[in-house]
Amino acid sequence: MNLNRREFLTTTLAAAAVPVIPAIALPGDSGPIKLAVATYSLRNFKRPEAIKMIQELGIKFADVKEFHIPIKDATPEEWKQDAKEFRDAGIKLVACGNVDMKKPEEQRRAFEYAKTCGFPTIVCAPTEEQLPAIEKLVKEYNIKIAIHNHGPEDKFFSTPKMVYDAVKNMDPRMGLCIDIGHTARTGADVVESIQMAGPRQGSQGSAQPRLEGRTRQPGERRRWRAAHQGDLPSPHQAEVPGLLLARIRNQRQRSAGRHETVFRLHAESDR
Repeated sequence: MNLNRREFLTTTLAAAAVPVIPAIALPGDSGPIKLAVATYSLRNFKRPEAIKMIQELGIKFADVKEFHIPIKDATPEEWKQDAKEFRDAGIKLVACGNVDMKKPEEQRRAFEYAKTCGFPTIVCAPTEEQLPAIEKLVKEYNIKIAIHNHGPEDKFFSTPKMVYDAVKNMDPRMGLCIDIGHTARTGADVVESIQMAGPRQGSQGSAQPRLEGRTRQPGERRRWRAAHQGDLPSPHQAEVPGLLLARIRNQRQRSAGRHETVFRLHAESDR
């Protein structure tokens, strides 16, 4: 099934509000695709409040950013306890990140963090020269990585093709986190990028580009809108197991003002 961007957002938001609907993803643990919240969107809130907000949505899965389980200046015992708070609330941890792994000293700590917390996937931002060392850690820990492309400003991996070309001959657990918004800003074809990634697609994302404070690339807003109004393959349509990510602007007023809620659709996989 091809899913129009607007149809996807409508279905996803409806799923978060109504537990029984004919949708590709449900907020609970039904069906092959799991709806999760990426806690980067809740970065202005402390962990207990973020957990409560996820529960209010009826969501049982989360991709956790370090705002809620700090990777630096924390002990393994603290990692374990912080992760336990999510599990005690009935929330399963499906990934962590984005985690910066550009420096060698950051890499093993990131994998120890993921292992201790129980994250099966690390969404990350390494450099190409660091990939052989990271591949060794992927094999050692049996934890997948999904490299996130960040658009024209990313001097390492601006497009999914750059990521794919770097990992295509490496361990199959070396994958991509395709960001639809950032991909569109580069002028790359989003659907072709998803199909190219195949089973290496660990995550599919959709980000509203933040254009303030930097030079806007010619036509990038138009390309972003075109990508999000076109037909997007679901993970199963593209025969890609993994995560489908969408950023949805949430206009609810909270103590920290307006915020953006990020959802991931987690498709179960044998990888």
